Formats: sequence, C-alpha cells, structure tokens
Amino acid sequence: NSKSSNNRFLALKILSDILIQLFRPASESIDGELKQVQALTLQVIDQLLPQYKNILKDQDTITQYGLKLLNTLVEIDSSLVTQMQKYGVTVHLMEYFQAKHLANSLHTVKLVRAVASEAAPPDFALLRQLCQHSLVPSLNALLKHGYKTGKEWFYTPLLEIVRMLLLAAAGYSENEEGVSVPVKVSPIAARSLVEAGEELSELVSLLMELVLLGTGQAHKSRRPSIIQIGFSPSRPGTKTGPDSSLNPHTSAVVRRLSSEVLGLLVSMYKSCQPTMLLQANLARLAMGLAYATRQVGRRGHGPGGSVLEEDARVQAELVGAAWEVVSTDAKRAQALSNYVSKNPALMKALQETAQKGKAAGSATQKKAAALVQAIGRKVPTSGRRPSSSRIRF
Repeated sequence: NSKSSNNRFLALKILSDILIQLFRPASESIDGELKQVQALTLQVIDQLLPQYKNILKDQDTITQYGLKLLNTLVEIDSSLVTQMQKYGVTVHLMEYFQAKHLANSLHTVKLVRAVASEAAPPDFALLRQLCQHSLVPSLNALLKHGYKTGKEWFYTPLLEIVRMLLLAAAGYSENEEGVSVPVKVSPIAARSLVEAGEELSELVSLLMELVLLGTGQAHKSRRPSIIQIGFSPSRPGTKTGPDSSLNPHTSAVVRRLSSEVLGLLVSMYKSCQPTMLLQANLARLAMGLAYATRQVGRRGHGPGGSVLEEDARVQAELVGAAWEVVSTDAKRAQALSNYVSKNPALMKALQETAQKGKAAGSATQKKAAALVQAIGRKVPTSGRRPSSSRIRF
C-alpha cells in the first residue's frame, strides 16, 4: 500500500526471497517445525495472490519481478495454478502474453504454459479460457517475433503450449510420464479447441524452419515483412552464420517439438497440407530428414543419447507429415514426384530413411518406403546406400 514505488519493489523483493527459501511443494513430505513453516508460508501466499491484480498493473519493474516470483512459486508447486484461477490472476496474465509488451518475458511464457498444462479433460476449462483471451494469436505472434529477434529460449515453452492445445483438440492429454493418451473431450470443448487450433496453420513454414535449428542449415531473415505479411523465410541454402545459440540438447528438443506440432497440424487440418508442398518447405524437409536420419544412424556416437532420441522422433514425425500430405491426394503425390525429379536431395533422404528407419522404429521405415513408392520411385536394396548419382528420374 506504500505510495513509493521503490518501497513497494523492496517489499516485494524481500517477500520473494523469503517465500522462495521456505516454500515447498504440496507433495513433499514434511513434519515438525517445517510443517508449521509451510503452513505459515501458504497463508502468506494466500494473502499475496489476491493482490496480484495490483502487482501486475504496477510499474514495469514491479510487474516483471512479480511475474518472476509467481513463476518460481508455480515451478515449485503447480497446484498454485488453481489459486491463480480463483483470484483472477490468469486473465490478467494474458495481458502480458504479447510479443511486444514490455512486461512479457520467459517468466510470463512459462506461467501460461503452467496454466495450460493444468487444463484437464473433458472440458479443458483453463485451456479454453486462455483461448478466449487471445492465446492463439499471441502464440503465432510470439513465435514469429522470437524467430525474428533471436529469442530462441522462447521456443520450447511456446511450442509446448501449441502442442498441448493441438493434442487436446485431437482428444489426447499427457499423463504424468509425458505420454499422450486418448481422453474423452466434451463436444463443446472439442469444437472450440479445434477452431482455435486451426488458427495455428499459418505456422507451417516457421515450423519447417525450426526443424533445422542447430543443424547448421537454419537461416534467419531480419526483414520486417516476415512479421507484417506472414512468415516467408529466406531461400534454403543461404548460410548466414551460426543458426542457434542454444546447446545441442535444447536445439534437438526444439526440432522434436516443431516436428510434432507440424505433424499434428498436417494431420488435423487439411488446409496446412498445400503449404508443406511449397518448394522452400520441401527443401527444408529434405535437409531436416537427412540430418535426423544421419544422427539416428550414428547409434550413440553423437553428443548424447537423449539428443539422438529427439532426432529419431524428428525423423518419424517428418516422414509421417509427408505421408499424410500425399497418401490421400494423388495430385499432391504427383506434385511431390515432380519436385524430386528436379531436386534429388529429398528422394535421397527418403530412401535413406526407408533403408535405415529401423533405428527409429520399423513403422518409420515402412512409412518412408511407402512414401517413396507412392511417388513412383524404388527403395534401394539393403546394403546399398543411395546417392544422387544412382537415382534416376
């Protein structure tokens, strides 16, 4: 209640330091004096959350620190999301979930991800509430803005939100082990989530670019027109220096999430499929698939086993997305065939995947082989590695 912004900031900082040190997740078993401390800490948080409407409307430094504190507390115990909802903090949070808002930060993005992850079937109430407060337009804008400005640390939490939304629209939810399982979704929720997800279809070209993150082949354009008129990245093949400041594992996670979201969009929304067949995107598909297949083929000699697992998933998702595009439309299969006749790199990547796909699972190998045959080519016999000199068109 102090009229001095400096005093308000100092009070919030002191309270933050105390809470972060003392707060423990509800699932943690504690007793004795620690139990009393936890009870007192929860009382303080209960009194603090109703004040968050004022904290989020305060000066930028106070708002940003308040978001940082709230994100830290939610990371310790995600059950606080329910209380955020109770006191209307979620609605105010979405005001800052915008590309060019001064108070938007990684803390804001992580908080929105935490809220989305607490949305439960069959109604997915929290997720639908976020959608009602411009979640999808903000996701589109933030991903494009992050790409344009090089804010790569935004990619993972943003893509996780997109993935959660699309999975819910498709009738799936993640269990505690992170495995997607089918769930019952109410008709009203399904309809609203599917409609919201369709707005994400404009991300296809950006996702194809992010599939190349950390491979040495991603290219960034700083032209303002990218954000103004939609995503139209630079021509594949143009090297503009290092393509990622992220560590190898984080880059691999972004590639995997991008390919998973791409696969969901292509399978759920037929309007996304023609975009996949743009020459620039087919070139990215060739590079992404070739890199993933090469990494998977290394069988443990890469920078880490977890990185190889991520690339195996990328391989499977890219093959699945390409198969989804051509398997139900003969004209699209012909368009892809015409492309590979002039650009053998994609066919080489598909043929190598058909040969080596066992590293990522037989389903990937079989689907790659079926894709090769669908566009009128042959899968090389085992033991012979395809090369551009052997491929005839």
